[in-house]
Amino acid sequence: MKQIMADEDDYIDFANFELGSEGLTAIMEALMEKPRIERIDVSNNLLTDQAITFLCYYLEKSNRV
Repeated sequence: MKQIMADEDDYIDFANFELGSEGLTAIMEALMEKPRIERIDVSNNLLTDQAITFLCYYLEKSNRV
């Protein structure tokens, strides 16, 4: 698996990781390590609608966004 790209302190790049829904765990762990998130890229992955819905719910409820 390729390394998480963080070009900016408030940006996490998970694009093109070929992550399935189980990859949501890796995304959530990375988000918990960041004090503030302005942008996250999960494009071109294999995440299901349910996984994306869960991620959106978490981001909406988080005080880090």
